[in-house]
Amino acid sequence: EGDDLPYYVTIGFGQEHVAAETRIVSRASVPGGVWRECICGAVADKRTAPDLPCFSRYGSFWSNCLPKDAAVVEQAGLLQHMRGRCLAQGFQSMAIIPLRAQDRVIGLMQFADERPGLFDDDSIAFVERIGNSIGIAVARLRISQAKDQFLQMASHDLRNPLSNILGFAEILRQNAETGLLTPKLVLNCSERIVRQCSTMRQIVEDFLDFHALEDGQLSLYCEKFDLNTLIRQVADGFSEAAHAKNLA
Repeated sequence: EGDDLPYYVTIGFGQEHVAAETRIVSRASVPGGVWRECICGAVADKRTAPDLPCFSRYGSFWSNCLPKDAAVVEQAGLLQHMRGRCLAQGFQSMAIIPLRAQDRVIGLMQFADERPGLFDDDSIAFVERIGNSIGIAVARLRISQAKDQFLQMASHDLRNPLSNILGFAEILRQNAETGLLTPKLVLNCSERIVRQCSTMRQIVEDFLDFHALEDGQLSLYCEKFDLNTLIRQVADGFSEAAHAKNLA
């Protein structure tokens, strides 16, 4: 949810723990961006140190003696804030595994137990492979859902320019049949048809971009645009459809 990673499924954690720990985004104002608290936040933000024994090369945190390793992580300056609730509950063994989509952490798996010595390199590597598969599956599901939503929008948005093109083509045909076709009318209608064709081409290009995004070959970026120009273009498109149907 936004920058936060609330619990989705829990087994064994008490309701009080889940309620207190389901949000990890810091409420404090942090210059330069959002920080997520405690060790879960460090793993989610990739503030890890592979040279420390409690961190893996994959970016996971794991410990068979949580009080000792939590103190090491805090002393290393990797935490925005140590909450200490897991320590207060007496957890000794803990593993926090990132779920990744490409290079982005989209979720976490957390394992905790009051018994010490439950993890080793092989068990952590095994869970990391599972986490990697889950991350890829979730990312593909999100892309598929976004694609379905886009297709619904695209099918709706394609109807308007198609209706406009048909409307102006009908105007040209009717005036040609009645001998009222003039160069000015031809120019006006053809310009509007070309404009609507350009809109349709952009929609098709956006659809192709979804395939590139799904294959990991497309990078998204933000850019500024003129909202007034966009509003005028949309309003102009609807006015053309209304004119073609003799509604305006």
